[in-house]
Amino acid sequence: MLFLLPNELLVEIVKALSWRDVLRLRQTCKRLLRVTRSLEIWRSLVRRESRQTSWLELPVESYTSEELERLLLRRKSAEARYEVAAKDVVLPQRVLPVGMDLPVDSVCLIPGGRWLLISTSRGSVNYYDLHSEEPLGRELIPERYDERRSSMCIDVDLNSQILKFNLALTNLDWTMDASDRQATLEIWQVNLVVDEQGKGVALKAQSLADFLQEPTGTITSMALVGNLFAYSLHFGLHERTYILIVNWKTIHESNYPKQVVAVPPNAICCLFDGKICVPGRRAVRLLSIASLPTFNTMPNIPHQIPRPEHLSSIALPEPIDPRTSSYPISHRGVTHIVMETDTAIYDVFVKDTESGPKLAAIRLADISAYLQVGVRISVSDNFCLPWVQFGGQMFLQRLWTSGDISDHPPPLLLPNSEARPPYFYFLDMASGQIVTYESLNRCFRISLLRLL
Repeated sequence: MLFLLPNELLVEIVKALSWRDVLRLRQTCKRLLRVTRSLEIWRSLVRRESRQTSWLELPVESYTSEELERLLLRRKSAEARYEVAAKDVVLPQRVLPVGMDLPVDSVCLIPGGRWLLISTSRGSVNYYDLHSEEPLGRELIPERYDERRSSMCIDVDLNSQILKFNLALTNLDWTMDASDRQATLEIWQVNLVVDEQGKGVALKAQSLADFLQEPTGTITSMALVGNLFAYSLHFGLHERTYILIVNWKTIHESNYPKQVVAVPPNAICCLFDGKICVPGRRAVRLLSIASLPTFNTMPNIPHQIPRPEHLSSIALPEPIDPRTSSYPISHRGVTHIVMETDTAIYDVFVKDTESGPKLAAIRLADISAYLQVGVRISVSDNFCLPWVQFGGQMFLQRLWTSGDISDHPPPLLLPNSEARPPYFYFLDMASGQIVTYESLNRCFRISLLRLL
C-alpha cells in the first residue's frame, strides 16, 4: 500500500523519521532510495539537528541534498563511534605544519571545525581553513604591538543564518610588574565572506570596541556573551581573585561601571544567559548577574564587596579544581559545565524549574587511576573530552540529558596522544574531529584526529 502513495506524500512521511531510519529505508528498493535523497528530507533533518547549535556556516537553503547528507552524517558518525564504544579505537590523524614567525599565545576553534584562529604576541590574529588540503595562515587582525601577551574568546551569533561571531581579544604588556599590568581589551565582529557561487571562502573582521582593563592586574580567563564581557583578575591586597563583568557597548571612558564577584584563584569565567556559575572548594553557586554589586573603581578593601544572593547551589563530595572547569555549553535548553575534582569528572548543569533555575550534578567518569597532574576539558554539543595532561589519556563522555544516571553510557577511552605541552586542543562533534595545536621549539603543527 505504501507504493500507492505519490512521492510527495512519501517525502512528508520520511521527513518524520530519524536519520538512521532514513538510511535503513533507502536500502529496501530503488524507489525509496530516490525518495530518501530528496532535498526536503535532508533540510528537515538538518533543521531538526541545528536548532541550538551553530555548525552550519550558511543558510540550510544554500546546500544541496548531497551536501546536507554529508554534513549531517559526518556529525552523527562521531556519536555513533561513542555509542559502539569499540575496544580498539583507531583515530585517523592528519598533521598540518604551520609556519609562524611569532610566539603563539592562544588558539580558538570555531564551532563546525573549519576555522582555527591563532593570536600572536604582537596582537595579530591569523586564521586557517582546516577543510583545505594545505591550509595557509591568513591575516584576520593585523599586528599592532611589539611584545604583548594575547588571549581571545568568541561568542557565536546563533540567530545569524551566515556564520558570524564576536571575538574578544586582550593584549597585555607582560614586561610590567604583575600589579601594574594593564591589558588593552578589544571586541571584533567576524563575518564569513561568501563568493559569487554562495560558498564561504574567508573570514573578515571589523572593530566594534576597545578599552583599557581596569583595575590593573593579571587576567587569568575571560568570556564574551552578547553585550557582556567578563574577565577573572588576580590582583591586589590579600591576593584575591575576582571576576569583573562589563557591558562593552556602553564603555566611553577609563573608569567604567563593572560588576564584581569574588571567586577562587584562577577560576574560569562561567558566564551565560544573565547568570554566572562560581565554583568554590566543594560547592558551586549560581548567581544572577543583575544581583552583583557595581563599582566604577574597585575598592581597596575586599570586604567592601558584598556577597550576592545565589539562585541555587550544590555541594560536591570532593574538592573542586576551578582551573580545569570547562566553559558553559547549552544543549536542548540545559546549560552544562564540566568540572574536575580529585578523583572524578562531574557534569554540573542548570535546569529551569517552576521555582527558578536549579543546579544539579552527575559524576561522569572516574579519573583516580591517572596521575593527578591536571586535566583539560573541552566540550562540544552534548559531549565532553577530558584529557589527562602529560599522561596523554583522553576519554569521550556524553553529558547527561535525561533518564536514570545508572543507564548513562560509560566513557569511551581514546588512544594516547603524542601531543606535548604546551598545547591547545578542541573537541568538535559537528566535524567529528579533535583538533590539537602543538608547540615544540617554536615548531608548530596542527593535528586532526577523526572520530569516524
